[in-house]
Amino acid sequence: MLVVLLNWKTGDNDAFTYFNQTIAGYLEACGKPTVTIQLTDKDWDKQILALKENGIDFVFTWQGLGTRLKVNNPTQSFWEFHKIPIISLHGDHPCHMPPNHSLESRYCTHLYGTREFCQYSNRHFRRKTRAIFIDAPPLSQETPLPGRSGNHFVIMKNITPPSVLEDQWKCELDMRTFGFYMAITEIMRQQLYVGEHPDIHSLVDELIRIQGFVELLLPDNSARYHEMHSDLETWARNAKTVRVINLLKDVPLEIYGEGWESFAAMGRSNHRYFPGRRLEESGPLYYSRYGVIDITPSRTGLHDRTSRAMRNETSFFTSGYLPDFVPNMKKFDSLFYDFGPNGIREKCESIMSNPGHHNELSREFGFLYQTIASPSQFVWRLDSLARSMDLG
Repeated sequence: MLVVLLNWKTGDNDAFTYFNQTIAGYLEACGKPTVTIQLTDKDWDKQILALKENGIDFVFTWQGLGTRLKVNNPTQSFWEFHKIPIISLHGDHPCHMPPNHSLESRYCTHLYGTREFCQYSNRHFRRKTRAIFIDAPPLSQETPLPGRSGNHFVIMKNITPPSVLEDQWKCELDMRTFGFYMAITEIMRQQLYVGEHPDIHSLVDELIRIQGFVELLLPDNSARYHEMHSDLETWARNAKTVRVINLLKDVPLEIYGEGWESFAAMGRSNHRYFPGRRLEESGPLYYSRYGVIDITPSRTGLHDRTSRAMRNETSFFTSGYLPDFVPNMKKFDSLFYDFGPNGIREKCESIMSNPGHHNELSREFGFLYQTIASPSQFVWRLDSLARSMDLG
């Protein structure tokens, strides 16, 4: 039997195509043949049913894409009706696309690569089954290349400046809600200023109660509740990015992505801006002497840019963290940063003074990570989950 991968080739930077090629390689290396089906095909569901005739181990998808498919009537899940197990790996927070996290079925398992995202999913969507946290292997099969060039850090990030988001809110929200949003952003600004990684969703929930938005906690208002979390989480992601750029205003950076026009207009001589690249074309960006700076959406859990750097044996510097991932995590403290006024700048200066040491430390942690979160272990976990589903 085989594994079917669902692909969405119109995503940002064609990320899912790149990731699916990696996952297919991992599966096939473990003896599991794969077929990739494009979700942009109008008959993708019929393609799955045709493959089912000869047996499907499970279907693998990203971000819950395809899990909402129904048959016969609006409440009958395609996967439940046809008894096809589907496993979804989520890399984004559930508040951004709630319906893609909502399917509850003995034929569906939701996996998250970040503990905070998994907790939110279990709190708001899981009633019969539980979402599962998993340390995913590096989502890249690139062969490491020799040599490093360019005395600069690299940031790969699209941005919507927080001020733009605030202007949108002012135009679109009623005054009470706008005031609520701005109160939360002010708290998060202060947290970032002293170096904290804002616990956005706990903060939103606390202020919902304090400021009398308790109606949002009712089931009938769940869409607005998630939308509020999504708006403020989006603001926080962008605010963290702006914070890093401003703290490193004198540090050599090459920045790849969309939305940076106002920053490029500042004319900072140490910062150079370039359009974003498709993932399959961005490999060379990992080989600067100082490496990538990864600005993660959460405090715990590693972003795909960090894991790709580990696969390439190149340098990384990330705001994500894995507490107690290995017994001697303190040894690797220089690979991780917070948003305080001094820490990130001092660590960058240390990296620039000895990029070779930073690369060796990045490589050592990368080897440790890939030993624990190996591709074969990941495939075994997927296969075990599929087998454990109730196949009727």
